[in-house]
Amino acid sequence: MNVQMLSGRRRTFAIGPFMRKQMRFSRMNPSALGRRYLSRFCATFDFPGAAIYLREGQRFDSPEPGATSGLALNWVDGEIQVQAVQKDGPAEQAGIRAQDILVRIADRPAEEFDHFELRQLLTSVGGKKLPLTVRRAEREFHLELTLKED
Repeated sequence: MNVQMLSGRRRTFAIGPFMRKQMRFSRMNPSALGRRYLSRFCATFDFPGAAIYLREGQRFDSPEPGATSGLALNWVDGEIQVQAVQKDGPAEQAGIRAQDILVRIADRPAEEFDHFELRQLLTSVGGKKLPLTVRRAEREFHLELTLKED
C-alpha cells in the first residue's frame, strides 16, 4: 500500500509559555507530534483536573529532525510491520513494501527498539544510510534505506 504522507513545518508553535521554532508536523502518524514534543518535558498528568503540567526536561532544546524514511509502522504481535510506504519515498526506493516485517535495523534486532527510539532513528539526518533486514512472506531480504530530507 502506498500512501501520500502530508507533512510540513510551522515557523512557531506554542503551548502555554513554551515556544518552539520550525516544528515538524505529519498527518501520517497522529501521535508523532505528541510523543516527540512531550519528550522535551517532564510532564505531570492531573487526571481528575483534566490537565497536564509541563516543565522543561533534558531534551527541551533538542533540534527537530529534518529527514524521513517514508515508512508508517505498526507493532503487531511483538513485530514491527510496515503499514504503508510513501510513494516515491526512501522506503519505496529501497524496495520495502507494505506488510514487510522489520527483522534487523542498523545491525540490531528490531524487537530491541521501542517506538520512540525507532522514530528518532528513522527521522534523524538526511543522507543517513540504515541497513535493514526485512521479512516478506517467509523470505528475508537485506536492504539499505537512505533517509531523505523532508
